Amino acid sequence: MKAFESERLWASYGNLNAVNIEAKIGKGAGFLYFSGHGFPYGWGTHKPDDKNWTGTYFTPYIAGLINGYKLPVIFLDACLTAKLDFNSSDLREDGVPVPFNATFPCFAWYFIAQPTGGAIATIGSTRVAFTGVDENGPHWGSGFLAYHFFSSYMNSSDKILGNIFANAQECYLNSEWDRWTIQEFILLGDPSLKIGGYE
Repeated sequence: MKAFESERLWASYGNLNAVNIEAKIGKGAGFLYFSGHGFPYGWGTHKPDDKNWTGTYFTPYIAGLINGYKLPVIFLDACLTAKLDFNSSDLREDGVPVPFNATFPCFAWYFIAQPTGGAIATIGSTRVAFTGVDENGPHWGSGFLAYHFFSSYMNSSDKILGNIFANAQECYLNSEWDRWTIQEFILLGDPSLKIGGYE
């Protein structure tokens, strides 16, 4: 996406943490792409060849975002981040243990519901997401859908969010046998949104 200046927070760079995530969102962004491990209550990942969690970002942290009207579209290439039927009382053993006891909506929705910032829209998985990545990049699953989403944005003339997401789904289905990725990834936000606004 040559029209954008990218900022990378990567586990392998050692700069992936909640403070840096919030600082980058606070500056404003057109898009955010979280690729890693998701939970109904957050996101995290591991450094290469390391089983320790790094970069964990939990739903309640979103309450600290103060990016005002500089609202990105967020693609959450991770499991369960848009599990709309999530209730913190039914936490499972998978994922990062929640270090607090509270009731809150799923991670993807909380970005949109945050009154002082957050996101204008999110795309996330309602259940466990899978992906296939090799030395040539993603070739199926959530990472491949994300690739089609950003490609659809770059090739879109109208920049309407719902059209871009629908086109990404269509491109994905035309090139891959996997149907569950299409069924579990959803768009939260106004599908008629024109990304970047009107002049």
